[in-house]
Amino acid sequence: MSNLLTEIGKYTTLSIDTFTPDDAAPFPTIEFVNATSNQGIAFAIWKHNPSLIGTALAHLQSKGVVPSLDETFVQEIIFYATAFAGNDMLKLISGRVLAQVDPADSYNTEKVVAYALRLSSAFEDIGIPKDKFIIKIPVTYEAMLAAEILTTKHGIACLGTVVHSLVQAVLATEAKCKYISPYVDELKYALDPSTYVALPSVDANYGYVMTKEIQNYFWYHKCPTKVCIAALVGLDICLGLSGVDEMTIPPLTAKMLQDLPVPAGFEPGVSKETVVEVEKKSYIGDKDAYYAALDKIPEAKARIDFTLNTFNNFNDESKAFIKSLLLKEGVA
Repeated sequence: MSNLLTEIGKYTTLSIDTFTPDDAAPFPTIEFVNATSNQGIAFAIWKHNPSLIGTALAHLQSKGVVPSLDETFVQEIIFYATAFAGNDMLKLISGRVLAQVDPADSYNTEKVVAYALRLSSAFEDIGIPKDKFIIKIPVTYEAMLAAEILTTKHGIACLGTVVHSLVQAVLATEAKCKYISPYVDELKYALDPSTYVALPSVDANYGYVMTKEIQNYFWYHKCPTKVCIAALVGLDICLGLSGVDEMTIPPLTAKMLQDLPVPAGFEPGVSKETVVEVEKKSYIGDKDAYYAALDKIPEAKARIDFTLNTFNNFNDESKAFIKSLLLKEGVA
């Protein structure tokens, strides 16, 4: 029987916003392409399945690494626990798993490159090749320089995330990101959907309007970067943006869509047939112009700051939780 989730999947590639295999179980008829994570999802993974920390610990010990509670070793645990969690998800999807760099490094090119290379190394070390994972990088000017280096010099596919403006999207495609992820609904609602408040119309939703603008720009200028929208909570938003390149859907939202019938006369909300002309922009190579353009969009700046701060907090919680598990294992 057809439902809204499968119907949207006719027009848009569907991916799932989780690294927990149990979250994908309720959708046996849906073939999700990619599976994504971030610091919030990662913290939930460790709490749900702390054995992944044990698996990472055992693997590092087998390589002769001496366990400790220092930041370097805890970070190694995160790299490998993420890789092992991704390996579990690859059994359920046809595409790639996505993992995010440290948000605290978002304004430091060298640190983003170093983190991404180390994370990639962990994936490859356990047998996951480069064509099965993508590194998520928040879109700042400095981080997109890193994305271009990772893509061109190391062959690592990147996704520009925490996108809250067309300005960021343009920079990300110029930096050769394979995907970008515009955040549609506010992150606070994605973290706690019970607090979601629908606006009078989709056109009043900042993320909805921004996403349509970005998709139109990418289609009109034939940008190779794919638009993979994230932070989807409202069902009206999912319907209004059906037809975009890709959606990464939280399990709760996917379940609600699966439980709803297809409305009579349903058509995708976004289509290449309705693309309109738009002026081409460029920011790569001009850091001042990029930040000047972003400064004109206070809503975007506020959302970027909130998102990065939130992910930083989750990262700190993950490290504290991992240290508590290591202490239980006798690590000092």
